[in-house]
Amino acid sequence: MSRYLRMVDTADDMSAKPSIREILPDWTIGHLHSRNIPDAEVELFADLIHRARTNTTHNSALGFLATLSRRELLILTRVHDLTQPLRIETLDEAQAMHLLNPFAVAPGQLPATTFPPPNAPAPVHRAWSEATTGQNSLELLDSMAPFLAQSAANNTLYDAQNNPIGCISPADSNYFDIYTEESFSYLDQITFLMEALKFCRPFLEPNTYLKRRGFLLHYRLALSDGLYV
Repeated sequence: MSRYLRMVDTADDMSAKPSIREILPDWTIGHLHSRNIPDAEVELFADLIHRARTNTTHNSALGFLATLSRRELLILTRVHDLTQPLRIETLDEAQAMHLLNPFAVAPGQLPATTFPPPNAPAPVHRAWSEATTGQNSLELLDSMAPFLAQSAANNTLYDAQNNPIGCISPADSNYFDIYTEESFSYLDQITFLMEALKFCRPFLEPNTYLKRRGFLLHYRLALSDGLYV
């Protein structure tokens, strides 16, 4: 099984309390472990991410953050290595999304913490914009997750027991950026992610599977209509 299939968040609907590795990508867990963040705090961070992705009450990241306790805000401060306490009233929506993005805990360690990457071709940005029209910020984070997970999977370090223990820095010669590969194609990426989603279908609620598959199909159609190959 590929690292991506191990790390992608696919089981968040299986139970009221999925495991940490069913919520957070291995890359994020590895990075937090490399910073000696205690397991209990990693678990609390995973719980926050799970609640943000499955909440049906708030349609904005700011709205969700406003419901958190002081302890939960402290966890976000810790995992993002912030030097000042969080004050929700000073944040905008983009900053709130950043705090709820498990790929944003290590600035500079990935080609991008949002999708598409800033340097993606214009047709990719247009297709993504079309496919995500109408999504709120929390839904957008959910849509971006598998794309970011694929990029991060190649740069996750594991111990002998297959536990994530760190991540490879872009400064390391072993760092792998999928977007710089000559053979990389955004259409092929969608095909890969659809296969990964199919693999994980038995672990998903039917509505979740259909929603994620529908989004990938919509994005692929938008890319094809934009004549991007």
